[in-house]
Amino acid sequence: MEGRGGMGSSDVEREEEDAATDILRDRFRLCTISIAEAEDATVSSVVIAN
Repeated sequence: MEGRGGMGSSDVEREEEDAATDILRDRFRLCTISIAEAEDATVSSVVIAN
């Protein structure tokens, strides 16, 4: 059974969820880096690059 609006609607919802996930991941990464810097820890280039 398809959701409201058919397949196009679910594709748009999926893209919105992916975008929201990317934003949350970036915010988490920035918070992690900020905490590490506040504690004078060395931030790995792997954390920054991903």
